[in-house]
Amino acid sequence: MTNATYKHTRLEKLGTKDISEIDAEYDLRDFKVLDGHEKEVGRVIELLYDVQSKKLRYLVIELHSDNTDENLRQILAPIGTVEEHKDENYLFIPALNSDLINALPDYEAGHVNPGVENMVRLAYAGEDLLADGAGLTGNTVLDDNEEDFYSHLHFDLNKLFGKKKEEEPPLYINTICGIFDDGLEAENAINDLIKEGFSQDVIELSSSNQADDNIGLDESINGGGSVICVKIKNTEEAFKVSELMNINGSVSIYESQE
Repeated sequence: MTNATYKHTRLEKLGTKDISEIDAEYDLRDFKVLDGHEKEVGRVIELLYDVQSKKLRYLVIELHSDNTDENLRQILAPIGTVEEHKDENYLFIPALNSDLINALPDYEAGHVNPGVENMVRLAYAGEDLLADGAGLTGNTVLDDNEEDFYSHLHFDLNKLFGKKKEEEPPLYINTICGIFDDGLEAENAINDLIKEGFSQDVIELSSSNQADDNIGLDESINGGGSVICVKIKNTEEAFKVSELMNINGSVSIYESQE
């Protein structure tokens, strides 16, 4: 056994810290835990996170017992093994069963060293995963290459919290279009729009002839000039776009519903 087994852990309890300080969408403590048969086996009493990456790594689960006189066992569940349940008061761990519970080491606060983490990994991996090597990342003991160890699905936050929401595209409610007789004025208007924070993605420049079919340009102003159309999200942006177009010599401004 290497000395890496005994090195100090990077894991800490969340304790009195706010959940917003780590990579987790909500606090899982006090959730009840269901095993693979949807039998209640315990509750979450603490969360362990990586002090460097701020990522949530384990739930500490206190197991139920019919014997009220004995100290209740506490075990670890890697965050990637945990799923939401249809009942919002529960968490579901499909891999959890009596054999797995018996195979897991007891959790001791402050003593989750790499050797303990490796024992937990092996227990959750199961015979099928170990048979084809998918249960391990090549590290029999967690060592300095921690990123490889934690890249395993056992530590995937997406399973529980859902895939991180990509930033949703903004909702554009309207398009403000301006007609320019002078191409240089149109170019200046675009430059000013960009300086005011409007992305090039929301600005479209075309000739009035090109714009005719696409945006319903009124025939009375259809000529050889330039048309700038800007997608806007609110009335404040609408006023700002109109103002910049006016300043730069727009001969006509109109609004079209997206």
